[in-house]
Amino acid sequence: MEKIIVLKNTCIECEFEALEGFYICPVETLEKIYNGCGPDWLPEFIRTGLTEYFEFFEPAFLEHDYSFEMSDKSREGFNAANKRLYGNCQKLIAARFSWWTEPIKKARYHLKARIIYRACDKFGWSAWLDDSYKE
Repeated sequence: MEKIIVLKNTCIECEFEALEGFYICPVETLEKIYNGCGPDWLPEFIRTGLTEYFEFFEPAFLEHDYSFEMSDKSREGFNAANKRLYGNCQKLIAARFSWWTEPIKKARYHLKARIIYRACDKFGWSAWLDDSYKE
């Protein structure tokens, strides 16, 4: 639960755009929802590896997982969730790096954020529609 508290606090500090209800959602609920990077249909060991590789962006994944849990099943909602994810990744980068420091490292994080956005857009639709994993 401690990890979820830290992730949620980072969302607050970075002033993430979030789906309505995210900021008032109990930490216990977010802990049940959060699965890291990747849809539920991916094997857990792959999601774990992806989450570790993209660890910097975990706060954005938390809001994204909440958005998927609250899915309205619409293409507009799906696109909005993915755009929020990308925008929140950009906010994390802006909060961590000043514009004049570590430009190569910063550029690498921008590229990773773009890869995350593209992967969610390309492979996330079935997860957006799927309720089979919900209790």
